Amino acid sequence: MVHVRTKTDSETSVRLQWSDVSSGLDDASRNAALCSGTAYSDGMNAVMTNSDFNSGKDWIHVGLSCIAVSGSLYTVSESVQALVVRYMEAQEALNQRAEEAVNKCTSLLKQCASRKQ
Repeated sequence: MVHVRTKTDSETSVRLQWSDVSSGLDDASRNAALCSGTAYSDGMNAVMTNSDFNSGKDWIHVGLSCIAVSGSLYTVSESVQALVVRYMEAQEALNQRAEEAVNKCTSLLKQCASRKQ
């Protein structure tokens, strides 16, 4: 029987590319979370050392925005990972069906060849 490879170079390439995208999204999410911590710290510093409540309020808004961005990036990253898993599972199922079809064709060709002899 013919064996069709289940892991092609293009599949591996797709997996690596999406892994890079997912990793970049995770990094961006963490950086946005760090941004919020820095903004909150700067906001508290403005209020505590300078009694600058307006600046403190502005920094708090920056921190809230950073948290919102972090959450959105995390959500997108999780979605990308789920889609890649579904894509790879579907590709594996298609590869199995292709292998079955090739094996059936090979078997039929062998039968036809033996009949002609």
